[in-house]
Amino acid sequence: IQIVVDGASRPAFRCCVAECPFGLRQISFSSTALGLHGDEREFPVYAQSHVLAQLKRRIPSHHNASFVSSLQKPKITRRPDGCFLIEYRYGNHKLGYFLGERIQDRVLLKTFLFLTMQGTPESDLLYHKLRLTRGDIEFMELDNLAAFTQTDLRNDAHIKKLFNECGCGHLLTSDFSRPGDELQAGF
Repeated sequence: IQIVVDGASRPAFRCCVAECPFGLRQISFSSTALGLHGDEREFPVYAQSHVLAQLKRRIPSHHNASFVSSLQKPKITRRPDGCFLIEYRYGNHKLGYFLGERIQDRVLLKTFLFLTMQGTPESDLLYHKLRLTRGDIEFMELDNLAAFTQTDLRNDAHIKKLFNECGCGHLLTSDFSRPGDELQAGF
């Protein structure tokens, strides 16, 4: 469908899960899960293609099962600006958030934020502990999983300790090379 966001019409795709042999079940969030008070109702969830593009860019080994699982049992944090963050979990590990917004009677997922990116609680902690700004994180490429799995950051005990204090320590200690095992742990 087309959804108007900030005055511009944008394509959005309905989020569904395959339930064999029954077909597709559409994903919705309850008003309670979204922290909305009043009538209990369901809000259908839509995603812009930008969400999956950013997810693939930042976590190349992602699986659609993790995407769907994260939306089926959402852990949602409301932000002061009215938007909310829905945790993206890869197995038992939180690796980021989908940035969502309620637009009329729908929820639109607008983008994917890796765990360390500006706008996440972990990024706020990284700034307060290490004074890491958005520019620093982007320059050091700490806004994608490869920086944590394919560099020598894992060998620095001090960095591990600081990242652990900011809620990101598992990025330096977990094995993400076997996604099948991670996915099994998440179901």
